Amino acid sequence: MIITNRNNLPAPLVNALSHDSYKRVGNISVTALLKAPRIRALEIRHDTEITEDISERIYRALGSSLHNLMESNASPNSLTEERLVVDVLGWKLSGKPDLLDNEGVLWDFKLTSVWAYILGGRTEWGQQLQIYGWLYYKHGFDVKMMKNLLVFRDYSQVEKSRMKDYPDAEAEVLEYDPMKALEVQGLVEERIRLHQAAEKLPDDKLPPCTAADKWEKPTTWAIMKPGRKSAVRVLESESLAQEYLKDAQGPFEIARRPGQCIRCLRYCKVAKWCDFGRSVLEAKQDD
Repeated sequence: MIITNRNNLPAPLVNALSHDSYKRVGNISVTALLKAPRIRALEIRHDTEITEDISERIYRALGSSLHNLMESNASPNSLTEERLVVDVLGWKLSGKPDLLDNEGVLWDFKLTSVWAYILGGRTEWGQQLQIYGWLYYKHGFDVKMMKNLLVFRDYSQVEKSRMKDYPDAEAEVLEYDPMKALEVQGLVEERIRLHQAAEKLPDDKLPPCTAADKWEKPTTWAIMKPGRKSAVRVLESESLAQEYLKDAQGPFEIARRPGQCIRCLRYCKVAKWCDFGRSVLEAKQDD
């Protein structure tokens, strides 16, 4: 990976954030297992070409601080940052859960964006915890409950007043009941097969990302009133918007709000090596 410093940040910060202490164990990690096979394959193939600015690592460092804070203040006899490895379909799957406390609650701490929360992150975070719980099960530990602690790095009270799916506060806890071990094993095996197959395909034949993988924000139709900046209503189709206008009182108009693939536009580091990602970026440049 190529590290840049576009904003000329000070050397002590650059030195601190340039160091990567992550050590790969096994064939695939739980985090990588839940990535889109297309994204993971392209990240591996183009690792030496991927550019990341040092400023993009600041939130990662803050996330590490959150982990250290929670783990250093955990109850006695808790298990923190245990590396767990299980053999699955010829691959070694590894995971490093944040915390299994002395009451059998498995925790995962995330400093994350609100967009990740709104556009599919919750599903992936729940699956991640289920797989961590399964890894502990395979090593003889009993997990009674699973919880995400989410801290939103870009929380906005203004946006909260506008969006119905916006989180209620700067931090939130999500709870999950453990799934049956065989169900989780089925999920793990399915995902490993997808990644094993993707490794054999050329870039342009990789399976497409799902809408959730792309953090896809669908196209909507807003009912607008002259002189008012915010929409009166936001509807999922033009036909619903037209139906609304039939019974509406007063002058209104319909404004189409085009959908976006948020991850492709802003957060995917391999978009320029992805045929779909390139089309999204090129369309944005043409706007």
